[in-house]
Amino acid sequence: MDPKILKLLKCPHSGEKLLLMSEDSLEKINDQIRSGKVKNLNEVTIEQELRQALCNKSETYFYPVMDGIPLLDKTKAITISKQR
Repeated sequence: MDPKILKLLKCPHSGEKLLLMSEDSLEKINDQIRSGKVKNLNEVTIEQELRQALCNKSETYFYPVMDGIPLLDKTKAITISKQR
């Protein structure tokens, strides 16, 4: 993800700055995706593992990045607190 673009992005829910998730955090989420435990805010189960994702500064929401494009639709957000 281009760092110049990342600096401009804000969480659609909280308005906080978005950060690129670490590899460790992504692996934890992907473990839960493989188990069928991850849903977006529309209650749709996420089936595709994530290569990249953005999270807000307080780590309450994360957003998938697909082919370098962040999916910042509010309904695509996943609440991290529910996944822990």
